[in-house]
Amino acid sequence: MTREAPETQTEDERKPHGASHHHLGGLPSELFDKILFEIDAVRDLAHFITTARFVYQRFTIQRRAVLFRVLQNELGPVLADARFLFIFPYSDPTDQVRYIEWLYVMTDVYHSMLQGGTEGALPNLEELKGLCRTLYQINFIADIYVTARLTSFDLGGGSGTPATAPPSLLERRRVEDTAAISNLSTHQGEALGLFGTLKPWEMQQIDHVDVFITYLCLALVHNSPQTADGSPEIVPRQFDDLFAHLHLLVQFLQSHRGVADRAVRNLVAAEDLARCEDLYDKYVNAYQMIPLRFAWQADRAVSFPDPVTDKWDQDGLVVPYIEDGLDLTPYGWLDALRGRYVKWFGEGLHSLPRLPTGQAHGQPSEQNDALYHWRHAGFCLWDRKRVEALKELSMFEGQLYTGWTFNRSVERDG
Repeated sequence: MTREAPETQTEDERKPHGASHHHLGGLPSELFDKILFEIDAVRDLAHFITTARFVYQRFTIQRRAVLFRVLQNELGPVLADARFLFIFPYSDPTDQVRYIEWLYVMTDVYHSMLQGGTEGALPNLEELKGLCRTLYQINFIADIYVTARLTSFDLGGGSGTPATAPPSLLERRRVEDTAAISNLSTHQGEALGLFGTLKPWEMQQIDHVDVFITYLCLALVHNSPQTADGSPEIVPRQFDDLFAHLHLLVQFLQSHRGVADRAVRNLVAAEDLARCEDLYDKYVNAYQMIPLRFAWQADRAVSFPDPVTDKWDQDGLVVPYIEDGLDLTPYGWLDALRGRYVKWFGEGLHSLPRLPTGQAHGQPSEQNDALYHWRHAGFCLWDRKRVEALKELSMFEGQLYTGWTFNRSVERDG
């Protein structure tokens, strides 16, 4: 009786398991390196290199190059800001003259980094680790910002509308980029002069994040334990540390979970605290970012006039809305100003110079309230679809119509 021949083995069954061309390990090293270089998030890279030993081994061969490329992919132009933060530590001025000279030197360094991009020699491993830590801190704050804002929109009547939809990749990127750039200040009285090249709407985005961090830190003060005399445990100097140092704020939020959770839940109460003049003077005014103050904007307009943008502002140049984009004028800014170019932002919008003579010292209370809520809600950080939905929410009481920043008499004159 003849024996039956064994079934024919398939090609994959005859190959050793480790040699399958369907396995990543069988890819040419150049192609595998390309995969590593295309990863666009440090967090994803960390997960990927732990999936298999050969993946980690390939990563270690070009550790610095891969890590730097992934940081470039994730941060884009903000990588220059993050690198600058690494070499520009916060410090209090001691010798005023030497300190100002040092600021000018570091400003030149910063602008050179911006002009040169992120190409060139690879950073050393210490700097790369520092950049990764900075990125983690930015993402942490961005998570809190988005969660807090969407929660407020939900409470304000936006449940089930685009106002409370998860952030788009573009919105998330705006928040992260702005959080990184807004950290480029000493918060201690001397402006770095690093914001001179930013457009008014970019400064407004920074103002949005700065307002949020101000309220967050005030909420931490309000929700922290009290000392024996009834004072907040967080003293003004510690407030400054949290307000000015992103890494210290993140550390505090992570190590004081109870206080942090109560603070985030009670941000509305923090808005009321921000209106308390005594508390604001004691905790905020001394440490607020100088370039965001109206006095700084007014002084710059007089001391460093810009003939081109000044003419745009005076003539009411119309800036068109093109589409949502990182490098394009945000819809929230254009809608509030009805497309007119304005060189003021943040506090400066409270005192637009086009107001009639009888109102030269401030806008009507309705517009002041609208601007207060508009800055707090972060309108210039959101895409058009969310902005349109936000304008309909009951929390804004119909105040944020197109062109609301100008009163009706100004609109007739325009």
